Amino acid sequence: MCRERALSSDGERLICREVISRIDRGIIADQFYAERLYNRESLFELLTASGFSSPTFHTTFSPVSTGTQDAGMMEQRILVSATVEKAWPSMASPGAESKKTP
Repeated sequence: MCRERALSSDGERLICREVISRIDRGIIADQFYAERLYNRESLFELLTASGFSSPTFHTTFSPVSTGTQDAGMMEQRILVSATVEKAWPSMASPGAESKKTP
């Protein structure tokens, strides 16, 4: 596997290319993809704009690695929670019908 990564010009995405090949079969896969990068401020704005309230940032951590593993885009993680208030429709009692006035 050959993996290349580069930061986008706006600094908000990590552009990746992965080429998987085998000696006996040649190139098996050649993929491009982009991962959006977030910080606390951008996560807060995204959550509140989506209707969540009280975003709470609990911790930032890195996974434990033996040094031979590639953590990739998951090298630094942010643990956050938030709540959302949802208006639930009222439940009519069984058998009750609404009456319309003519």
